[in-house]
Amino acid sequence: MLITPEEKQLIQKTPTANPYAYYLYQRGRDQFDNYNDSISLEKAQRLFQKALEQDSTFALAYSGLAGVYLWKNYWKTFLSENFLDSVLILTNKALL
Repeated sequence: MLITPEEKQLIQKTPTANPYAYYLYQRGRDQFDNYNDSISLEKAQRLFQKALEQDSTFALAYSGLAGVYLWKNYWKTFLSENFLDSVLILTNKALL
């Protein structure tokens, strides 16, 4: 299967021009991927939000934040709040 020029351009696209935003995203991703309690999930959320403060067009940070909200929707301690609307909004922003 050949890669189209459009696909090649997407693959080569830099996620963000802001190195600090990328650093915050990476720290958030680490917290999210390795969390074992709600505290780590909250840390990941704050880090993704800080990354978005640095670069409001950073799709990976939006998708990370959407992942946090998705997990919060299913965790027993968070069931009193509905996070699915936020997940859909953030996912749409990441796709723009």
